[in-house]
Amino acid sequence: MAGLVHAAGGCLEAELGRLSGVEDNMGVAEREARMTDPEQTSDFVAQAGVDSLAVCIGNVHGHYAGEPRLDFARLAAIRMRVPVPLVLHGASGLPEDMVRRSIDLGVAKFNVNTELRGAYMESLKQSLAKAKPPELVDVMKAAILAMQEVARAKIRLFA
Repeated sequence: MAGLVHAAGGCLEAELGRLSGVEDNMGVAEREARMTDPEQTSDFVAQAGVDSLAVCIGNVHGHYAGEPRLDFARLAAIRMRVPVPLVLHGASGLPEDMVRRSIDLGVAKFNVNTELRGAYMESLKQSLAKAKPPELVDVMKAAILAMQEVARAKIRLFA
């Protein structure tokens, strides 16, 4: 698979471990989640030929049930074993200090789909709650602007 992706000029990201939470209406219960095993990462990256590795260190898809608890010792152990950039799926809602520490330990990409979708849905809700029926074009422009605001803030945070 990696050969085909690279031959087409693409980059390949893989996830090792299993995040709990809900994504696209499909859930993984906390008891079924698996943290990324640092001992498996080097062989996995080499054999799969991936360009980046998404890891599970306590991050979850969707909303966090309480305060996020990331295993930074695990992240540091993974960073020492693999040469590729690391990725955190389920980064929506992570506090700034956790994001900064993750960056320091090699995370180069954060997925924040839940926050983007939340901004979109909240904008739609506000537009549709107005007394005067809104124009579709105006509703969509407002929703896109709301998502762009979140994206701008995240880009600044992740830089």
